[in-house]
Amino acid sequence: MLDARRIRFQNQLMSRSDPIDTPSAAPGQRSGRRSRRGDHAAVEAVSTLTIPIANWQAKLGWAFTMWGLIPVLGLFLGLFGVMLGILGYRRVRRRPEDLGIRHALGAIILGGIEVIVNLAGLGCIVKGILTITAS
Repeated sequence: MLDARRIRFQNQLMSRSDPIDTPSAAPGQRSGRRSRRGDHAAVEAVSTLTIPIANWQAKLGWAFTMWGLIPVLGLFLGLFGVMLGILGYRRVRRRPEDLGIRHALGAIILGGIEVIVNLAGLGCIVKGILTITAS
């Protein structure tokens, strides 16, 4: 059953006419349609359902940031997530067929937020302990 759905979905992908691949104007002439930056992201969003992501840096960075939601661990895991997210993003920029740009950007953004929030939380804890012991 799952294989039949996957084959049906792949057939829909192959029969889909992609505006990037089909030239609408002769070479040297401008077409009426502007190129959008999100075209590649839309294709990736559909194709990641059937094609496994080979970009292990982006996937591992995303996993680290998800586990980094645990307080205090997020300081270290968020930092590792940001580093691996940057490596994964660089890999996608070099080889767009690898996919994983959403995982990489998510790891960078969420990992950065985790590091900042965990630093602020640890700072508040240390300040609270210092005020209690000083009293």
